[in-house]
Amino acid sequence: MNVGRIGILSMVAAFGPSSAQAQTARASGASPLAIGETFTVDSRVLGETRRINVYAPALYIASGELRVPVLYMPDGGIGEDFLHVAGLMQVLVGNGGMRPFLLVGIENTARRRDLTGPTENAQDRTIAPVVGGSAAFRQFLRAELMPVISERYRTTGEAAIVGESLAGLFVVETFFLEPELFDTYIAFDPSLWWNDAELVARAIERMGGVARTIYLANSNEPVIAGHTQRLASMFAERAPSSIRWHYEPMPEESHATIYHPAALRAFRLMFKPDSAVERGMMPGPRTFNPNTLEVIRRAEAKTHSFDGNRNARLERLDSLQRLSLPGSGCAVYAMARPRFLLDGVPEARRTIRVNLSRANEEQISEGWGRSDAVV
Repeated sequence: MNVGRIGILSMVAAFGPSSAQAQTARASGASPLAIGETFTVDSRVLGETRRINVYAPALYIASGELRVPVLYMPDGGIGEDFLHVAGLMQVLVGNGGMRPFLLVGIENTARRRDLTGPTENAQDRTIAPVVGGSAAFRQFLRAELMPVISERYRTTGEAAIVGESLAGLFVVETFFLEPELFDTYIAFDPSLWWNDAELVARAIERMGGVARTIYLANSNEPVIAGHTQRLASMFAERAPSSIRWHYEPMPEESHATIYHPAALRAFRLMFKPDSAVERGMMPGPRTFNPNTLEVIRRAEAKTHSFDGNRNARLERLDSLQRLSLPGSGCAVYAMARPRFLLDGVPEARRTIRVNLSRANEEQISEGWGRSDAVV
């Protein structure tokens, strides 16, 4: 008798799936995974059909009434940058790091044609059969795509654009040549070397007085970093008060890696919520849920039970973050004693305190001081 073999068979019988269990574990048929919508626009301006991908935040979908600003992005195809930017926006809107935006991705057909302006540099013209089509692409956005988005979706009048590399070049060019088209311009590693850095050379004369915001970031790519830093210096020296600007050097990133980490920083800063309502975690006065106050009070009561143990505090914090608003589908981050929580707990700095001191309970608002507002 082989005792070792019997032992092994006993272990298989004890821990392995039975034949009956194996037979009942059946997978369903696969179906497409949808994270948004896609449609095409037959463009007369460009003389071609363009595919548009749209991601809407959960609050927008659930509300039926909520209007949101729009973030347009070149390089917006499924095989380009659309998926990772949509995922980043989902996380940031969900944790209160940015306001809800509709993301509109424009899939490329001839990227180097659409995203470059005219050039006098012969070397530039060798990168593609046709270059210098940025004016037509801008007209497509203004005259064809933006009206379609306004008609199909519930949007506000606010619009922003984000792009990297040649798309960043297009963002900066549009900032200078048609500044009223967008409210916020975000460019990562913009290819400002194009046309012998003409955009940088003429930046000061084109700054004008149109109120707008621009965010610039560059990687460790030396040519791009040099031009971007020079442009940022011009903003520092000569930008009028109507222009808000921010420059973020990121030497730890390469040209291939900068987009996602730069977008995280830019969205947090440029689209930072101004209130708990804009964070998407609280219903506004018109959609006030009578159950909200009870949920908040329960959360407040839990904060009083924190003990001095750091891990226990973080565990309780996590349980609070998962608290939901009945009937709203929203997460509430309700902290009644933010300074107590923040003391010695860096991970807790993303929490939001709800101020319950207002007489009108519908006007629930943010109640922390500036030193605590790190999101």
